[in-house]
Amino acid sequence: MPATPRRLLLGAGAAIALCLAIASLLLLRSFYEKGASYRDLLRDADSVTISEYRVRTGDGTYQDLLVRKTLDRAQAQALSRCFSGMSLLTRASYCHFEPHHEIICTMPDGSIHHIHLCFKCQQAAIDSGTPIDMSPWVPALSHELAALGLPVKLDEYQFHK
Repeated sequence: MPATPRRLLLGAGAAIALCLAIASLLLLRSFYEKGASYRDLLRDADSVTISEYRVRTGDGTYQDLLVRKTLDRAQAQALSRCFSGMSLLTRASYCHFEPHHEIICTMPDGSIHHIHLCFKCQQAAIDSGTPIDMSPWVPALSHELAALGLPVKLDEYQFHK
């Protein structure tokens, strides 16, 4: 059959649809891997400590420690399971990422990683990385933190914006 403009257009449309499907799958894989990196840090760490602060200053330091707790292996594993499913890379937020929870993971090689959690805008970041949407993880994280004696208390935190 000869290549008519209509057939060429249909073929181009199918090729575009296939490219979009592949790009979507790669993007979904990227979202899934974001949660996996949080899980892996908690799962593989030799030591996990979680802290809750009233204030995070503009320069990224924390002030006014409310509570600090070192987790045992079972607690760290339970917390790691909260980071399941997918998360968007970034999203619009009504707060200027001001986390009040910090999880410090000391790895077997001696390196230290910080996971910052902001329950106001529901975003999380590893070290100084770009915050990602953690809203799919918030119910499980809130439950697990409460079980550890670290309930989320937005009304007690000071926010700059």
